[in-house]
Amino acid sequence: LCGAVAGGIIALGYIYGRRPEEPRNPMLRNSCQDFCRQAEQELGSLHCRVLRYPDDRERCGIIVSKAAQILWEQMNKDSEILPS
Repeated sequence: LCGAVAGGIIALGYIYGRRPEEPRNPMLRNSCQDFCRQAEQELGSLHCRVLRYPDDRERCGIIVSKAAQILWEQMNKDSEILPS
């Protein structure tokens, strides 16, 4: 899995996660699925070895930037459907 995508999932888990004694938050699963779907569509894959060439560190930076943009868009979309 691409580290930028994994980082996005971790960020969503932090935002929508829960404590062990709390019920599951369906928003977390939905948001992660939407984020991964969008990332795969825009990046072409979710896997580092497919996205990045062995000696191409510049491409990795571009991927991280794009994943952050996708995450930001996902969080904005989520905020529109969250209750006030």
